[in-house]
Amino acid sequence: MGKVLAIATLGFGCKPPATYGYQYQLTQQFGGAEAPEVLGREARELLANARTVAFYPPDLCLNTDTSHAAGHDQKLALANCGVLLSNLERAAERAGYEVLSWQNLRGQKRPIDYARESNVDVLFEINELDLDNVSDSDVQRTLTFFKDDGAGRGSLQVPQTVAQRCAAYSASIDPVQTAGLSGTIDIKTVAVSDGRDRWHYRKTLSTSTGRMYPEVGFRAVAKPNQAAGVLGGIGAASIIIGGTLALVASTSTDNPSTGEMKLDFGDAPTYMIIGGAILGVAGIVLGVTHQENGSPEDVLCLPAAAIVTEAPAPAGPPVAGPMTSQVRLNETTSGDPLQKERERLRDAAVVDFINVLTEAHRNAPPAPPAPPAPPAPAPAPATN
Repeated sequence: MGKVLAIATLGFGCKPPATYGYQYQLTQQFGGAEAPEVLGREARELLANARTVAFYPPDLCLNTDTSHAAGHDQKLALANCGVLLSNLERAAERAGYEVLSWQNLRGQKRPIDYARESNVDVLFEINELDLDNVSDSDVQRTLTFFKDDGAGRGSLQVPQTVAQRCAAYSASIDPVQTAGLSGTIDIKTVAVSDGRDRWHYRKTLSTSTGRMYPEVGFRAVAKPNQAAGVLGGIGAASIIIGGTLALVASTSTDNPSTGEMKLDFGDAPTYMIIGGAILGVAGIVLGVTHQENGSPEDVLCLPAAAIVTEAPAPAGPPVAGPMTSQVRLNETTSGDPLQKERERLRDAAVVDFINVLTEAHRNAPPAPPAPPAPPAPAPAPATN
């Protein structure tokens, strides 16, 4: 009997326990842009006829505190401001304008007053230069669940309480990181002659940092199959009863003096033992091959059942958008690995603005012809 049970156990492999798990899926689409205002007729004529322009930075850029006491974000903002202004001025010069440095617009008076004194035609006031990180908590993402039981992998539905538990567990093992970058630039075009706002350029871009979320699994605890337990119990009881009957029959004798008679149960004990053995083997096979896995609620997002996983490598550097050879920013040295991506995003945000300036000046009316030189005065008559 023992050999039969051993053969039955070894003949069928144990079914591996199921794995339940979760993974965040990023659903937000990056790359969208806020379209700038279309250049109107008055603004186009202003830019076409302008000869000298100037750029004035936002208040954030006027803070010149670069000491060690200044915060990291403040230093990056100042670096972005300086590079942006420098490149906007160079781009305007390449477009054919004369450019008054923004440093000449600083002082006690209004920037437009300094612009008038310097015969500036157009003043570009930069109202906003905003380069922000978009963290996991700010993006749209979905917590998805799966089950892998060895036969295949499929999606899994869990109660809201389990989903909340997994969200808290994920926050504890995978801290909030930057999932994207967002950049906004806002420039107001002012005619210096009358101080009127002729064109408002505002553009917002966003890009993904290639953030990948780890897949976290939890090993289910296998539970005995209930049907296998019933079969095993019946089989064991049948073997015990059959063996007991066989033992009683073999030990009983005929004793006329006491009136004891030998008991004979026929073939019933043998059938009960064989039947019990068959039921026992069937229960073992069923229990080994059809183990019941624990429910997802029993293991999901519980540290004791967690399987160690590694977060996938980032998909690669993000692409901020189309670039132009007219906008080449100086790279700033920074320990922030995303700084170069912010610079690319900043570049892409001003591409359309630079292209508008270039095209407007290209279509500028020709300079009026120089007036004819006055005739030379007639020589005075000779006198005696």
